[in-house]
Amino acid sequence: MDVNNQEMCGYVFLGPLSRIPGPLSARLFGAPYFFAKLTGQASKYLLKMHSFYGPIVRVSPNEVSVANTEAIKKIFSTHKFKKSVLYKNSITLTEDIFTTDNEEFNKMRRSQLNSGISQHNLVGIENVIIE
Repeated sequence: MDVNNQEMCGYVFLGPLSRIPGPLSARLFGAPYFFAKLTGQASKYLLKMHSFYGPIVRVSPNEVSVANTEAIKKIFSTHKFKKSVLYKNSITLTEDIFTTDNEEFNKMRRSQLNSGISQHNLVGIENVIIE
């Protein structure tokens, strides 16, 4: 086994995400989730994974899906997490709130959006969203 395979096995089975449940194919390659996103079936795929594995599922070697309100609140309660380089691979030609890693730009854009997507306002239109 060469060094790269050893590193990959170590990451898959001993890394920080190793205890999070998910299919072996997702732990190794992430191909099922990638193809689900590619074909527009990501939400169905994630629903299936969560119904089988529970509220927190590993969907690729470095991605986790969380379907638990309390866990999501805890994860997003701080802004100290840096965005992944995956956000830079966006198809947009200009910097926007989803692709930027510039904290000042992101803070300015977030303040513009916050009232429209606040928990209070989303609860108020929940029935429209569900329809």
